[in-house]
Amino acid sequence: MADLGFRADIVTELTRNTGLLTVSIQIDLEVWDGATYGLSQPFVLDTGAEVTTLSASLARALGLRTVGGRRVNLRGVAGTTPGLLIPFRFRFARWPTLEVTDSSCVIVPGEKDRGLLAFRDIHPRLEFFKLGNDLFFVPPPA
Repeated sequence: MADLGFRADIVTELTRNTGLLTVSIQIDLEVWDGATYGLSQPFVLDTGAEVTTLSASLARALGLRTVGGRRVNLRGVAGTTPGLLIPFRFRFARWPTLEVTDSSCVIVPGEKDRGLLAFRDIHPRLEFFKLGNDLFFVPPPA
């Protein structure tokens, strides 16, 4: 049977500092640690990101190396942060046959487990559409 895609979780929550309502799209990924795929971890889809970003604590929890790689400065809306650019291989927990083996991620300082999945790691591998309150990721037309 062909893979038909998967549904992503849309999470709505109040922002602690401002009280504003935020909406995020969470996609569960299994990350390659060099030997095997680890447990599924939720990543937030970042439609404006050029590169997937992980906090150092999440990278350690996933078994990724947090030394070596190439030192970079990651620029975003909150300013510039030093980071470490490393190869990043993952698969989608809800579609394990779809592996991404040619990506990179930046590990940034932080003790809060946080992963932001860059839009470029989704498109053109997948297309997405909204149906009601759900977001679905499907293979592109052949």
